[in-house]
Amino acid sequence: MTLLTQILLLSSLISGTPMKATMNEGVAPLRFELANGSRLMGVAYISNPEVCDIFVAPSSRITTDKALYYCAFEEFSTDGTPIYSEPQRVIQTPWEDKYGAVKITNVGDQVGAFVVTNGKIHYAEYNKTKRSFAKEYDKSISYNKGTEYPIEAWDLVVDDKSGTAEVVLLCRSREEIVPKFEDKSHAIYNSGGLYMGQLSAGTLYRGVLDLSSWKIVEPFEQVGEENIMTMPSSVACVRSSDGSMDGYVVGNKVGAMKYVPRKSPKSVTYLASEGGDVVKMPHTLGRIRAYGSGGDMIASGEGSHYIFRLAGVDTNGVPTYKESTTISMRSGVLYGGNLVVPTVVDWDADGAEDIIAGNAGGYLLFFKNYGTTKEPAFGTPETLCHEGEPICIRAGYYELQGPQESGWGYTCSAVIDWDGNGTLDIICGYNEGKFLSIMNYGTPTEHKLAAPRVIMCDGMELYGAWRVRPAVCRIGEDAYIAIMDDKEALHIYRRCSDADVANVGLLTLYNGMSITGYRANGTAPTYSERGREKLHFADWDGDGDLDLFVGTTKQASMPFMDKGLPWSYWKETKKSLNVLYFENVGTESKIFFALPKLVQFRGEDMNIGTHSNAPSVCHFGSEDGLPNLIIGNQSGNFYFFDRKDITMLNFFE
Repeated sequence: MTLLTQILLLSSLISGTPMKATMNEGVAPLRFELANGSRLMGVAYISNPEVCDIFVAPSSRITTDKALYYCAFEEFSTDGTPIYSEPQRVIQTPWEDKYGAVKITNVGDQVGAFVVTNGKIHYAEYNKTKRSFAKEYDKSISYNKGTEYPIEAWDLVVDDKSGTAEVVLLCRSREEIVPKFEDKSHAIYNSGGLYMGQLSAGTLYRGVLDLSSWKIVEPFEQVGEENIMTMPSSVACVRSSDGSMDGYVVGNKVGAMKYVPRKSPKSVTYLASEGGDVVKMPHTLGRIRAYGSGGDMIASGEGSHYIFRLAGVDTNGVPTYKESTTISMRSGVLYGGNLVVPTVVDWDADGAEDIIAGNAGGYLLFFKNYGTTKEPAFGTPETLCHEGEPICIRAGYYELQGPQESGWGYTCSAVIDWDGNGTLDIICGYNEGKFLSIMNYGTPTEHKLAAPRVIMCDGMELYGAWRVRPAVCRIGEDAYIAIMDDKEALHIYRRCSDADVANVGLLTLYNGMSITGYRANGTAPTYSERGREKLHFADWDGDGDLDLFVGTTKQASMPFMDKGLPWSYWKETKKSLNVLYFENVGTESKIFFALPKLVQFRGEDMNIGTHSNAPSVCHFGSEDGLPNLIIGNQSGNFYFFDRKDITMLNFFE
């Protein structure tokens, strides 16, 4: 197959929409636009007797879509990735949008949905032809779950031979306690670095439901020890077809998974891979379910849906799993991970602009452009590595919002030839409020990335606001980094070595005023809502000097406290993309900015998210050599905007 026949569409660019995956027939992770992820509602053999179809629902604070969707299995790719049809909306469900308590599965020759709450189990049958569930529940039963603890997650497995369903409940047996302070900027760790709150934990309970009499025939009883997993989020009943594995997988939001054998429930162990390492989700974990009847698992998370294939079962009945594969669909869009932060640059020096992106999971991705800069073609990204291991930057236990957030990294990367040796390096902010240099000691076409190093200033770590993408540039012979400092003012530093910078001073407006990004006077958000800005230097207007784009959240107030943007605008409209443009009204070496303008699309607000918006100039689709714009949003998409469609709202006139 030639390169041209691999490309579905050379024109992946429609102004105002997410960029599409155009390689390999447009195969990309199964996603919903403006959704942080999709929740796995269940699997069932419907279109193919050998491979499960899946039911999913969008999960997002942006989209208002509350529907349930059905995805039919189509085929496996050459690397074993399962490819599903585009999601088809399920016409009717009896539970409306209460998706947290749904499990869809095969029940004999039928497909049905079970709904479990704190006191009832319901069942509704699925009509495959009408793609609809019964309007009312077919069956319901009250039950005693055997504990006063609330249900965190649950699962069930149907045994057609016995006509029963085993139901397992993961109940929150230890509640989370988050430290509270009058001063909202106070840290939640003590002077010794220990968390002053308490993490939640869960305990398992199991019972058996007879499907013919619709009665509980084995009352719910505790399985194993209490507090089996911290911060519980999901549980799955897993069985191998030969009976060698029979137990439960319990997971938490930061990606850990434990296996509990049903016959010896105190013999708890972490899931292991073929190589002996602990199996972890590549992204944060939302829900686990069995995938078919052979012991495989499917897990959904912040990213997409992942299948874990059973590799084997040892003599004690403990399973090992292969590396996960991502469920995909055709005609998909490029996905860079939630809260994606792109930089457009010719990373591999082949003459076509590529995309380097960081994301909430803490990874750095390389999207190779197989087309041209004018007509780009992208496919599956490559994870950037150091010595063969993926670079994954996370704060771990000492995370600003608490240890329960340790599975996030929020890598906010920028690309520059930092040391001036002709190869591109990465400068990165992340969730500790520090900044990293990742040097490239290879060649322009064959990269060799060093381990991340913390950037220092005056012998101390360069600290600023957390989750900020620094703006980087070269002026003359020197390289510079601009950040939001510990006062959340824009501050610029000059490179002295690979991991050392010198203070140059504040970036200012034309009148000498500093540019701040926060609110004061009692209206400031909590410490965790501060920062988050995505800075990006670029010559947008073609006059030879560097202008500045800033992607913000609705909480920011730039360049003035309280009366700045986008906060003042958001209070009036309750909407806005929150990307600002600062024109450089100084010179190339003496930078001063005009008051910011709100970036809009054809005179209207770009409502593609408020949690994170990361702009980068590009020349994708450019006809005249002037740059266009892409914006990474919280759903992990790359929205493309042709400059002729971009308008600027001058709020301060």
